Amino acid sequence: RTDLEENLAMKRGKELEGPARDLLNKQIGKIFQPCDVQSIANPSLIASLDGMYVDENGKIFICEIKCPGKSTHEIAKKGEIPSYYIPQLCHQCMVCGVDECLYVSWDGQSPHIEKVPYHINETMCALIKNETERFLHNFQNFIPPYSYN
Repeated sequence: RTDLEENLAMKRGKELEGPARDLLNKQIGKIFQPCDVQSIANPSLIASLDGMYVDENGKIFICEIKCPGKSTHEIAKKGEIPSYYIPQLCHQCMVCGVDECLYVSWDGQSPHIEKVPYHINETMCALIKNETERFLHNFQNFIPPYSYN
């Protein structure tokens, strides 16, 4: 849908994503670029990445950038990833065919960003794959979403 209202958190995240990526690139010496990707192994899987970097050997590195509120950023400062971001990170790893990615959190002010590695979870991968297949089957066969009446 193109008519969805953007809330303040979404707007803040969009505005700070570029500067956060620039700060990440400066701190780790890589050039992550945003991009859209599609899985070769499973073309029904796509993702919009906040950052991808491919080294001289062809190894793919990806990152997900969040510019959350204080309480969520504090979780990253403890070296943890908020649980509600895990499915997104797992999905992005699946699409790119990588075993890990970088969760990046920035408060929008500090000269330091928090970087937390995420390692793919095969159980989560199986769940995402099954749910994606179920969704696509229902969509292609005009089966409506669950009814909560």
